[in-house]
Amino acid sequence: MDEIKFVKISAEMIPAALEEGSVNAGSIPNEAISEIEEAGLTVITTPPSWNAKLTINHQEEPLSSKQFRQALAYAIDRESLVQITERGYALAGSPGMIPPTSAWYNPDTPQYEYDPARAKQLLEELGYQVEGDYFTKDGEERINGYGQIPVELRQLQVPEGGTLAISKKIITEADGVTPKLLQPSELKKIAKDRATLFKQAIDTPDYGTPNRFEAVSEGSDTYRGTFTPLQIKAIQELPEGIVPLKIKKYLLELNDAIVKKDGSRFYVDYAAVMDDKGNYKAFSPKIYDIVPIGLHLSSKGNFLVTTISVGRMMSKLNA
Repeated sequence: MDEIKFVKISAEMIPAALEEGSVNAGSIPNEAISEIEEAGLTVITTPPSWNAKLTINHQEEPLSSKQFRQALAYAIDRESLVQITERGYALAGSPGMIPPTSAWYNPDTPQYEYDPARAKQLLEELGYQVEGDYFTKDGEERINGYGQIPVELRQLQVPEGGTLAISKKIITEADGVTPKLLQPSELKKIAKDRATLFKQAIDTPDYGTPNRFEAVSEGSDTYRGTFTPLQIKAIQELPEGIVPLKIKKYLLELNDAIVKKDGSRFYVDYAAVMDDKGNYKAFSPKIYDIVPIGLHLSSKGNFLVTTISVGRMMSKLNA
């Protein structure tokens, strides 16, 4: 071997590059392993180098209760998580941060094997009761720390191992009742398809317009600029299923402020979380006073806005 050459390509393209022989080695996602093996290539596995952890706030009810946390530990089927999320190419989680394959692992660490019956017993001792598929206490149903379970969700039965995708409305099959089960790869495809449809819509015949919103270079999936009148009309006519009305409104307001270059200011939440009604609420009191100066569409179909923070700018000027 005379040299080693590192080729810069996106993670999504590595499996295809390996199959066509344009690269000799690369890191691939677990879902591509069977495809690579079927192509006659060799897959080399390594010991786990990272872990996913469940972080718990011990100060907030009901997780402040040790017995509740133990019930939670018994209720998690770690082996199923490995099969569903990592296609079986991972180790089931264990208490602590160190995996069993590490020389630093303590084999005497208490274990919580999957035991739903034990989890049920512990929760009942805390006053919880089983109602349908959920546990309730004092008449309140809980799905997470952000509120009660939506009525629509209680009526749907999700098959074992399935995933119920929830947006503003419950996603169902054509009958309007059966939950539509989507894999992560399918969700990524939906986002990509939406980005493609959006790009097709704004491919209006006003080429050459100064600062027109278009690809940064020929063949690029990244777009930059501001919308022309024809592009704005095309965006407004897009079905809400592709771009929700609220998103169109914000997008065009930002575009208008960038075009005017008059320093129009927007107040935005520093961080937000979606509640059970699909509304976003700030979980940090920080509010930013910003001026938008640039609009971008990433290769993955995400809109990005470049802004100037008025508060930070004033702080530096007054320093």
